[in-house]
Amino acid sequence: MRIRSSVLGEWGTFSGARYATGTVVSATTDTLTFRADGDSTATAILPVRRIFKLEIARGTHDNKKYGALLGSLAGFVAGATIAGLVHRSCGESACPDGYYRDVDATIGGLVGALAGAAIGGWMGRRPVDTWVQVKIPER
Repeated sequence: MRIRSSVLGEWGTFSGARYATGTVVSATTDTLTFRADGDSTATAILPVRRIFKLEIARGTHDNKKYGALLGSLAGFVAGATIAGLVHRSCGESACPDGYYRDVDATIGGLVGALAGAAIGGWMGRRPVDTWVQVKIPER
């Protein structure tokens, strides 16, 4: 469980923290007793009206798709830019048939996009918790 409350900002190891994760020890209609992860003894009794947000973990997911998408976009821009900058101009003479700077930039962009997608997908492979918000009763 992950909780955000104004009371937690004044409590123990989570002083000033935005969120705290832990276990619900007990709950009543107006209070929630909470034990923080890594702290087997201390509990906090939180008034429900002072809880801003309450979430529970429902499994895990990875961010491979998101990482691959961002990586491919960044890789395309970087690859096209680098290819455009290192392109050797034909100078005053005419360029050979079929030789265009735009093609160099496009190929560089596509190579960069592929590399960026691979790197982004690899970076997004680590599983993270899937948090689902729990409706708090009206205060």
